[in-house]
Amino acid sequence: MMTPLIVAFMLLGPVSCGTLANRTSEDAVADPSAPESCAKVTISDAYSCPMCGIKRWTKIGNTCYQIFSSKISFSNAEMYCRGVIRGGRLASIHSYSDNIQLARMTHANAPRVWVGGLYLHEAKSYVWTDGSEMDFKNWSTGEPNLLAKEFCMEMFGNGKWNDLPCHTKQAYICEYRLSY
Repeated sequence: MMTPLIVAFMLLGPVSCGTLANRTSEDAVADPSAPESCAKVTISDAYSCPMCGIKRWTKIGNTCYQIFSSKISFSNAEMYCRGVIRGGRLASIHSYSDNIQLARMTHANAPRVWVGGLYLHEAKSYVWTDGSEMDFKNWSTGEPNLLAKEFCMEMFGNGKWNDLPCHTKQAYICEYRLSY
């Protein structure tokens, strides 16, 4: 059986990796002037993301998140998240609490963002691109409706979800899970 991500890229077509090379200063995550060495970075701070050289990520539970405001397609957003940090992906949302916190981040930074939900025809349902179970849902009324080939998922600043065409260009939210 193919993983959801492989199926996703088969559905979405080839992805331009050039997007990774076109980062803006706003989207830069590496901080070469960081005073501490990588060996000194700890995971004791409950609110920060303990990755050497990574800045401006928000920790919620065991996951770190960042919203990127550059407007790109769903598949390019997934590729960017994977390229910006090892283990990175578009965000998957597994609880009401996480959804509320991510909605607050979204509302403060962008009116709507890509998250990692993708409709798979074979499964006849939405899946997360990281392969995790879609065990929490917060669709807007009447969604998902799959109109006009709306196979990718976005989140509004109010925390509600919507499906829309994957080629739409908009901001996105990346995540990486801490392994401790």
